[in-house]
Amino acid sequence: MVFTWKRAVCFAILHFLIVQLLEGFVFLIAHLPPSITFLDFVIVCCNWLQRILLIPKGVLRSLLPVAENNRWLNSGLALVTSLLWGIIAGRFYPKKVKTSLLE
Repeated sequence: MVFTWKRAVCFAILHFLIVQLLEGFVFLIAHLPPSITFLDFVIVCCNWLQRILLIPKGVLRSLLPVAENNRWLNSGLALVTSLLWGIIAGRFYPKKVKTSLLE
């Protein structure tokens, strides 16, 4: 497997978009009236997935407690987290992906 920065940055952007979509989805569902729908299980599952995707940000935030108040540092930690996951995914993602089980 060959590591390329192009692949790592693509995965980092994908990670960032997934985290943002999860946050928006949880926000949308949390504001629906509970008398209409009962979606607590969906909210808990989305929060659990989001927490897993943001593990590096939590570790970096615990090392830098100033990040709670500083908007730029918090945004920087989000970018570093996405880039970290992008590097990991870019490294372990196979170069050629089978599109069919018959190949």
